[in-house]
Amino acid sequence: MSKHEKNKNSGITLIALVVTIIVLLILAGISIMMLSGNNGILNRAGEAKDITIKEGAREQIGLEVLGALDNYGDVNLQTLKTELTKINADVTSIEDILIDNAKTGKITLSGYDFYVDNNNRVLDYNGPTGTQTPEVSEKTAFSRANGRIDIVFLNGTGYSITETPNKPALDNTMVPVYYDEKNSVWKVCSDTDTTNWYKYEAEDVSKAGIEDGDTHKNRWANVMLTDLIQVEKDGTTYTTEQIKKLLTENNLSQIVGATVTTEGSMLVWIPRYAYRITYYSDATKTTIVGYSDSRGLVHPDGKTPSDMQTPTTSINVNGTIGTTNYEYYRPHPAFEKDLNQGGWSTKITGIWVGKFEATGTEAEVTTISTTNTVALKNRTIGVLWNSLKNNFKAGTTQSHMMKNSEWGAISYLAESKYGRNEVPITINNNSSYYTGAGNYKGNKNQSTTGNIYGVYDTVGGTYEYVASFIANNKNTNGYQFASTDGASTTKNNKTESTLYSTVYQYNSTSDSNTNNYALSLNKVFGDGICETSTAGSNYKSWHSASSLFVYTLLPFFERGGDYNSTVASSLYFIHIDGNADNSRGSRVVCVVK
Repeated sequence: MSKHEKNKNSGITLIALVVTIIVLLILAGISIMMLSGNNGILNRAGEAKDITIKEGAREQIGLEVLGALDNYGDVNLQTLKTELTKINADVTSIEDILIDNAKTGKITLSGYDFYVDNNNRVLDYNGPTGTQTPEVSEKTAFSRANGRIDIVFLNGTGYSITETPNKPALDNTMVPVYYDEKNSVWKVCSDTDTTNWYKYEAEDVSKAGIEDGDTHKNRWANVMLTDLIQVEKDGTTYTTEQIKKLLTENNLSQIVGATVTTEGSMLVWIPRYAYRITYYSDATKTTIVGYSDSRGLVHPDGKTPSDMQTPTTSINVNGTIGTTNYEYYRPHPAFEKDLNQGGWSTKITGIWVGKFEATGTEAEVTTISTTNTVALKNRTIGVLWNSLKNNFKAGTTQSHMMKNSEWGAISYLAESKYGRNEVPITINNNSSYYTGAGNYKGNKNQSTTGNIYGVYDTVGGTYEYVASFIANNKNTNGYQFASTDGASTTKNNKTESTLYSTVYQYNSTSDSNTNNYALSLNKVFGDGICETSTAGSNYKSWHSASSLFVYTLLPFFERGGDYNSTVASSLYFIHIDGNADNSRGSRVVCVVK
């Protein structure tokens, strides 16, 4: 080998060595990056560890939730609290864990925050359920004087939207009936008859009162109770006792098609729904200025006015039916598991409400549907509350005096296209306080539908007491539900809502109707008060109705106005002391689970 060839080979070897070193350095750098970079092995291993810990904590909480379920599938809060404590979970407030309408209850375990939703799922705690808390706008509050309420029905006890409302829930004292307009009689129908028994559809209220056949689209479901009902079919008369026996034996079919000859007490079905209110600049309703929906009261840009209270948000019901898109709809609280907003002990598919104001006697309250029936009145709010809860003969232990939320549920449905579609309800102006003004079949415009299938006397008749009041007042009426022990005769000191009464908070610094109203603004929804009025005083509710909010000297709400009121409306509310008065009555609500 020549000297030249030897040097040539040596040169190649040196270059190869340099290249090799460079390649090794590159590989080393890549390895380091793979180990320690943002997406490196070490970092990803750490993330995997975190995920494992987090999901393990979620699983632990989920097991405790399952273990705390009762026979109805609802969580027993006290049991859950005990079990969460055993696994060293930190709970901000056990009463807040399962609030359906806001993620206010936080469960912390292994350094991670969770909450439990309506379906008992353990989810990350990162803000309000369904909708994020809106940003604060530099703009001030908009007028709520001119609004439109849109409704979408909810399927079952969930949040999927549907065109068909929930089938009414019956007990064995309820007989489904429909009205044969041609013959002006009620008839018994099957509980599967969605053509005759119920059909919640939009209808032109100008057609209300037609007598040339049963052509109404919009029929809210009606039942008669087995307190007085008698029917006739094919020449055979069925007495009240015989009908009770048929229902107990699940043999309703034997009297389907029968004509009602003696009317029983009547209830009307209000199915579970979600709503959204759109506000406009004036009565022409062309320029949108804001909304009330799952985000609270917001401007069209979705931001909360700067002078509003912090909103109570709720689940965002959304979806599409046909070409209509529904977004930011709020589940009405009357059907939710949320006592603070006037809800129930569990989510429910709907409520039964008295077709008329309560009638009968204090010992045996009824909602008799016959004409010329005088409303039960001249009792304190507490006596009426006790009667409706404990003495009402409806075959259910879950009857009670209507709450503000339930009054709102009726009124909102009536305001929507499934009711009067913004047309005011005609007042019951009967000075003797007869239900249906003494002739409900001839006074269909006094109902919430403009036809015979609706709820009567929500405008006029008697002033109607509802089981809703301001917290910790010194009034002595209503102690049956407003005192902590249910027996105090010195003051109403209850500060928390229950199944059968709703408590409103008061301004402890300056207790007045206007200041207390402001405290509820953008915090309480669905009750037909702050959302459908512009002030807590004077005549600022929709349809020029009265709007007088409660304060501790006049702590109770009454709704609707009386026969002689010039400012009556289904969205009317005033404050009252709860005394016995000849012009004040009430209404029953029943929940069938």
